[in-house]
Amino acid sequence: MPLQSGDIPPETILLKYFDLQKEQGRLENYQVDVRIVASLPAMHKSGTLTATRILRGESGLSYKGASFTGDDSVKGDVIARYLNAEKESLRRPMNIGINLANYRFTYRGIAMYLDRRAHVFEVNPKDKKIGLYRGELWVDIETSQPLREFGRFVRNPSVFLKNVDFVRDFHLVNGRALPARIITKMDTRLVGPAEITVYFSDYNFQLPPESHEVSIAKPTRPSRTRKSPILE
Repeated sequence: MPLQSGDIPPETILLKYFDLQKEQGRLENYQVDVRIVASLPAMHKSGTLTATRILRGESGLSYKGASFTGDDSVKGDVIARYLNAEKESLRRPMNIGINLANYRFTYRGIAMYLDRRAHVFEVNPKDKKIGLYRGELWVDIETSQPLREFGRFVRNPSVFLKNVDFVRDFHLVNGRALPARIITKMDTRLVGPAEITVYFSDYNFQLPPESHEVSIAKPTRPSRTRKSPILE
């Protein structure tokens, strides 16, 4: 898809994207409804957890109103492990932002994301650090906000995992890009292939009292064309 008259050039969009990420920082003090759909395809097992995810400060993560349906092994071996890893990543934040310190960027053209036009950048990490990935970043031409990230992590976050692929989709809320869906597919050393899709809806920045919130449970034991680099 070609550039249109008035489109902001990709180099400028990328620099604006960096500025926005630095200016907005990490989102804190909010709640959002989540639906986590997980499966173990080789074992023909699946399960779904619904809850309200609450973040207070940098690492005060909890859930309320949790409800689970499905196979208990999926709840323990997949969902609980995923949530514990999420909580641990908040407790021990790493410098894994999508920026010039961590990545090289190659422009790949323009694509449509729903009804929005996006500049597409191939991203390649400069180091094999946990949390960095090799894949693509889609940036909204109009707002310079991220619309989609996808790829494969260059280093597995756990000895129990290998070949972790993901897609993160965002939607714009009050001028800010917030997760709408995260798809993760991985090979595990304990239970084989696993898939997790997390749907986010109804963000609320007015937090309720802290009562009736629950900690995350610990997991149970298992029963194209030539590239043109523009910023490096």
